[in-house]
Order: sequence, then C-alpha cells, then structure tokens
Amino acid sequence: MPIVACSNGSTVASTFVPDSNDYNTPDDLYAAQDGSLWFTSWSRDYNYQHIFSMIPGNMEVTFHDQSNDNDDGCSLLLSMMPVFIISVAMFVKLPGRKISSLPIVSYVALAGVVIELIILFANDENDTILQDVLKGWFSSTSTIWLYAMSILFLTNRFIGSDSLVWSLNVSSLVYFGGMVALIGIFEWYDDAWRWILYNVIVVLPLIFWG
Repeated sequence: MPIVACSNGSTVASTFVPDSNDYNTPDDLYAAQDGSLWFTSWSRDYNYQHIFSMIPGNMEVTFHDQSNDNDDGCSLLLSMMPVFIISVAMFVKLPGRKISSLPIVSYVALAGVVIELIILFANDENDTILQDVLKGWFSSTSTIWLYAMSILFLTNRFIGSDSLVWSLNVSSLVYFGGMVALIGIFEWYDDAWRWILYNVIVVLPLIFWG
C-alpha cells in the first residue's frame, strides 16, 4: 500500500496515496521550492504512471495527471524507422544476400514502428486497441511474409536459400502465435468452429511449408 511520510526531525507524519489500492510504491520524490513534495506512482498493472503532489504541513495529496512518456516513445520510433530502411536497403543491395537474417531485422523494426505509433497516438487506456491491432498485424504480416518469401525463392529473385530458411522459420512462429491469438482457441476453447478454423488455416499451411 503506497504511503508517503515526512519528518521535521522530531515527529513523523504519514499519509496514504488516494485510491492507494490502485497504485504501487511511490517513486521519483522531488521537493519543490514552494515546500510541496512531488512524486510518481505506477498503477497496479504497470500500464500508467501518475503524478502526485503533497503539502507536508497538512499531508494533503493531490492527483495531477498521467506522466507523459511521449518523448521516450518518439525516440524509440525514430530509432526503429532507420533500422527498417537500412536493413531493407542492405538486403536488396548486398550481392548474394550475404546477411540471411536481414528480413527478420526489417520485420522486427517495422513491428516496433507500428507499436510505437499506437502507443503515441491511440487513446488506449486498457491496451485493448494495441492488443487488437497486434493480433491483426502479426497474423496478416506473417502470412504475407511466408508467401512472399516462398514466391521470391521459387522465382529465384532477391533471396537465397539461407535467407529462405531464416525467414520461413521465424515467420512460421509469428504466424502460429498471431493466428492462435486472433482465432482465440485458448480463450474460447469450447467453440468447435475455432478449432476447425485453426486446423484449416494454421496447421495445414504449416505442414505444407514444413
């Protein structure tokens, strides 16, 4: 239970954070020039970090707002985009496709860009938008990745056998996880149609690619 305490050297006064059952231990304590004490506290599910201030004289705690992590999100976004562009350029330009794992680097970087865009711009308090988008993202993009790598290999364009092995192994794992999450067989395991759909669009294609 989050508790904030102050002392004048002889006595100690303490107070609870409002709705204390919803928060973890206070962090980042800062004493302002006006005598107030500022601190942050993460929500119990660690989704949001909130800002509080307290007046030591009466131990009154005031809730201000959710802390803004947009700067960190922008930094991550700006770091992911160049990785994606450079990895694609290297894969296309390098003779013989010498670095076989470059498609994986490109995919991870592009996925990072999508995730950061959702975090930065979507009003997603319960992460429902992020979860829904990621289900569709990983299932659809891994399907495209699997078919694209197969077609490029069969037409002998832009890919070698080593790159194909890397790409098929990783994209198959992403495809399996994405489709399982999208179909929801473990969330609604009593629905027979979900298991039928899972076998038709997940198991049979993976057997073929294997």
